[in-house]
Amino acid sequence: KRLRDWNTLLKEATLAISGGADSAPLIFALQAEALLKLRRQQEADEALRKGPNFDVDDCTKFFGPIGNASLLVLRAQVDMAAGRFDDAVAAAQRAARLDSNSKEVNMVVRRTRAVAAARSKGNELFKATRYSEACAAYGEGLDQDHYNSVLLCNRAACLSKLTQFDKAIDDCTTALNVRPSYSKARLRRADCNAKLEKWGACIQDYEVLIREIPEDEEIGRALKEARLHLKKQQGGDVEEVGGGGGHDVVVITSNEHFRDCITSSPVLSVVLFCNKPGDRQNLHFMEQLHKRYSSVNFFKVEVEDHPSLEKSEGVSSLPAFKLYKTDSRAKEIPGDNHDLLESSIKFYTT
Repeated sequence: KRLRDWNTLLKEATLAISGGADSAPLIFALQAEALLKLRRQQEADEALRKGPNFDVDDCTKFFGPIGNASLLVLRAQVDMAAGRFDDAVAAAQRAARLDSNSKEVNMVVRRTRAVAAARSKGNELFKATRYSEACAAYGEGLDQDHYNSVLLCNRAACLSKLTQFDKAIDDCTTALNVRPSYSKARLRRADCNAKLEKWGACIQDYEVLIREIPEDEEIGRALKEARLHLKKQQGGDVEEVGGGGGHDVVVITSNEHFRDCITSSPVLSVVLFCNKPGDRQNLHFMEQLHKRYSSVNFFKVEVEDHPSLEKSEGVSSLPAFKLYKTDSRAKEIPGDNHDLLESSIKFYTT
């Protein structure tokens, strides 16, 4: 921690917990702090939730006031990143009562108060339809906490109202990079892409949302409309493979659709390159994989329709699977090696 080597700190803390330190709040706090510094806010929140939940007075007894203050400071920062602003302020203030001389504690108290105040001010201005001023207010909070997903999403709402859709998309993307399951930001990004008629990117987000919230009929309708618009815009078919009308393997309809699908999501993507009409055995296996790895996106490219993609992506044989992580080709796997495909998915998603 003192060397600010966050990757090694995360590794060592995780090993300590798996090695038996699973009731040590300080170790869970170090793990969460490393994740925060690595801009993995969602995982930081999950890490603290998995840790022991001792009473504040008990923690003071176990670790002393200064040790407990450091725990509360970390809790305040995780709460703030997750949008629990009132909880963040309360935790920071409790830390200040335990260790009033700490520069770190006092700095976190000031930051949490400033961010919470900016959020409240921005919300009031937004309700009053003063969108430019609300945007500036959220920006003041982001000056204190650059990657706060809630403030980014709120500012995106203002930018959307001001028809600055590209900037709104940028804010939503930044929010999703640190908090991939933030449905509100994903929905807002899909709406902004629809306004810009970027239907490929719009469909990608709606497909993620429909997997996360399958019961939401409004998202289902929006996805259907986006597909129709894309079909009209590009003159191609937009369909999905899989029994029962599922959303397991998405068919790529154009080079632009391919780029949108691969670049618009921080999660792992698996692409099957194959001849028409497609390898049913591989498609069936991908459908099974999707059930086991719901966070992974699965796509199919029929190379007769998209020979330039086969060339640009360096496909060496057919059928073949290509794995993509954050817009980079991670691996190519022969189409008949299902064991290697699943083990690779496990590797890149853990």
